[in-house]
Amino acid sequence: MDMKINLTDRLMNILKNLLSSHVGITGCAVVSMEGLPIVSLFPNELDEMTGSALIATILSLGERVIMTISEGYLEEVIIKGTKGYAITAVVNDGCVLFVTMKNNVKLGWILYQCRRTCKEIKRVME
Repeated sequence: MDMKINLTDRLMNILKNLLSSHVGITGCAVVSMEGLPIVSLFPNELDEMTGSALIATILSLGERVIMTISEGYLEEVIIKGTKGYAITAVVNDGCVLFVTMKNNVKLGWILYQCRRTCKEIKRVME
């Protein structure tokens, strides 16, 4: 039980570091491939279970597209809206990182931070 609490705390700290790395990041979560929330830091208006289900849908569609066009395996899905972005990045076979951000971010910097965070999450979950 202590190991689970320790893992949850460690993942939460990783997400807090990501959230504080850029003022434009509005939320982030680690979600299982099945769409179950592991840890999340989202604004109150996004229900954790609803958000996780949306992430699983994004992941499924992304995988289907990549398989259909024969471009290997899914690594990231980037969605751009009029007010911001959402990035879903595969961490390992069991989970993904989901990050939401405002439209005025430097996307290259955020992608770098997301990839760094994925590596950190992967190390913690091994």
